[in-house]
Amino acid sequence: MKCPECKKKMSRLETTCTACGHVLTEKDVRKAKVKRRLAIWIPLGSFLFLCALLLLIILIPEADVEEITINNPNGEVEYLEPLSLTICCSNNGAIRTTYEVPIIIDDETVKVAEFIIPGYENVTQDITIERDALPDVGRHTLKVLYDETDIEILGPAKFDVFFPSDDLALAVGENYEIDFEVENNGQSEGTFEYAVTFDGQEIETGDMTIAAANVGYGTTSVSSDTAGSFDLSINGTALSVPFYESKPYENGHYLMKNTVKGYSYIEIKNNSTKDMVAYVTKADDLTTAVIARYIVSGDVHKVNSIVSGDYMLFIQTGELWLPEVTKFGKNEKFYEYGPFDFENSVYNGSGTLQYMQFDILDCELDRYLRSSENCPTIPEK
Repeated sequence: MKCPECKKKMSRLETTCTACGHVLTEKDVRKAKVKRRLAIWIPLGSFLFLCALLLLIILIPEADVEEITINNPNGEVEYLEPLSLTICCSNNGAIRTTYEVPIIIDDETVKVAEFIIPGYENVTQDITIERDALPDVGRHTLKVLYDETDIEILGPAKFDVFFPSDDLALAVGENYEIDFEVENNGQSEGTFEYAVTFDGQEIETGDMTIAAANVGYGTTSVSSDTAGSFDLSINGTALSVPFYESKPYENGHYLMKNTVKGYSYIEIKNNSTKDMVAYVTKADDLTTAVIARYIVSGDVHKVNSIVSGDYMLFIQTGELWLPEVTKFGKNEKFYEYGPFDFENSVYNGSGTLQYMQFDILDCELDRYLRSSENCPTIPEK
């Protein structure tokens, strides 16, 4: 300790200062003890405080968002569908903590996700934001803490109905399958619910789920016991469906007579199981028939007086002949053969008669003749 008067250092056993003669009092001794204790505890307390502070820093929870994943493909949210997110949060401290993560779209908080994270661990959570909490259709900015990304709210599905075939000719009393297509021209997948009416009567209902920019396919069945034209409608899109009485012609019936006389002929044997119509056209004009004959299954017909030149032969075959529209009401197909030519010749006893023979069998139709999309037209009389 030091002398309170002259500040000379004294031993603990001395009671009188040898330098100035000051006699220590009990108060002087107590003050010296306090100073000694403070000299020890102040550094020790500072050290302990720093250790506690360091320990607190190590143990205090420190949560953060590690990763955000938008589960909707391409960041696109289909109409009426929710936004699906996967968020991973970490706790870099030792103490378990509860961490709230606000999810913001266009500066508006649409949901607050709560994470309970043990010390030094990661927690992944799937977050669903229902459609009623999302903004309108269009592009928007999604913000989760410091991360931003774009999302797009897609518009609804939009359906259009089409009938691939609109040139029908059906036979009375027969049942037919009519194809239809439904295009989804909207931005989202949707379910198309439809009702089919025929001649004003509902005959069928159904539904089909179609992705955006895709087509759904369906069929419906129709028949009629009377001739006439009837409307087939699917959700307001209508198709006129005509029914005709079927009646086959006699063999060799002239659908069109040749008007120019020549010296050649074609003989056609219909050895197939179906009736057919044979059309002859000029090779340079395949759209207009110059001769058209109806040939019954199992029969033969010869077309005489053909003028020399280049020709094509078209075969129309099927079942249930509809004379009103010159079509077959079922299983109709078209074939073509040629070109073939007849040389210029005059039958005068010394010349030769040009001719060709066709023996039409079921197997030969597909084997030797080419499929055709349609047949020549017959000029109006």
